[in-house]
Amino acid sequence: EVRDKMGSDDVLEVMHRLLMKHGKPEFIRSDNGGEFVAQHLQNWLRKVGVRPSQIYPSSGDDGGGMGAKVALILPQGSFTGQADLLLV
Repeated sequence: EVRDKMGSDDVLEVMHRLLMKHGKPEFIRSDNGGEFVAQHLQNWLRKVGVRPSQIYPSSGDDGGGMGAKVALILPQGSFTGQADLLLV
């Protein structure tokens, strides 16, 4: 799902839908944007058994600054059989 602007409630809604459809990932890596580090989203992830993990800005050599990203690391054999899914 792509929107111009997503808040933490929007992210939670999309995450819930993805988890219901594809199963629970072992952990979710995201950038440290407010929509991903919001306490209620972090609490919900832990409550459903997903380990949240933030990545932090590098030295600025990020391939053109693609904006906010979240990676869902799914168990092997789930979703499309790939190890991870990157949502940009």
